[in-house]
Amino acid sequence: MFKLFKKRSDVIGSINISQEGILIESKRIHISGKTTFDNDSIPDSAMSRMLMDRINELENEVKYLSDVTMEQQVVYDTRKALETAEQARDYALKALDKR
Repeated sequence: MFKLFKKRSDVIGSINISQEGILIESKRIHISGKTTFDNDSIPDSAMSRMLMDRINELENEVKYLSDVTMEQQVVYDTRKALETAEQARDYALKALDKR
């Protein structure tokens, strides 16, 4: 067993090699370069499920943003209609005053 210490009492990582296999323990593990996983160690179904979950999350975010944008447009349109109505009222009142 290989252990890496910050201090004598603080293990920050270890690699245990035995006949049963290899165990790597650490808070973070960084693997660079081409990496191959054999024997479905990351099953396609698990990866697909994770991707589908993320796609669903993104679709929900887009729907929410679309709904918010539509609501904002309705508020904007309503404000514009009120402004136009107020302008029409003011115009009508001025026209009546000129009689």
